[in-house]
Formats: sequence, C-alpha cells, structure tokens
Amino acid sequence: MKKKSILSQFTNIYNNLEEYLLIISLVCNVLLVFLQVIMRTVFKNSLTWSEELSRYIFIWQIWLGASTALKYNEHIRVSGHWAGCRFYLVFILRLYGAER
Repeated sequence: MKKKSILSQFTNIYNNLEEYLLIISLVCNVLLVFLQVIMRTVFKNSLTWSEELSRYIFIWQIWLGASTALKYNEHIRVSGHWAGCRFYLVFILRLYGAER
C-alpha cells in the first residue's frame, strides 16, 4: 500500500473542509435543539442563548451547503423540452439555471 505524502493529506483535508464543517455543524445544531427541548420539558427552564445560536449555525449551514452544491454542480435546476423555443428564450432560461 502506497503512503500518501503529508502535502496530499493536507490538500485532501482542505478540499473537504466545508463538508466536514457542515457535518459538525449539523450534529451541534441537533444536539443544541435537543438539549433545549429537554431543558424546557424536563427541567421547566430554558437556555437563553440556544435559539439564537441555533439560528446562526443554521445560517452558516445554508452558506456552506450552497458552496458545497456549487462545488459539485448540484444546485436545483428546472428541466424542460425546448424544441420549439426561440434562441433568445433558451438563452434567458439557461442564464437562470434551467437545463434541457
């Protein structure tokens, strides 16, 4: 088995850093919301900071997810059959992310 160099290992980690951050933030957000639910139902006391932190984590998940989708070209697109459409209409639809 061939050993990877330190530089190739670092490059691999760097290239997948956004995905690792997405996974970690998802786990943290689920645990945070679960802790908040337990605190409210069992202990009848809530954490004052957990809702806001959960909101900010979710916003960062949206940005990281959009970046990851762009990396793999996996954004949502609208498909259609444009055999009878004029060229300028096809150009405008392709500009906004529709595909044939």
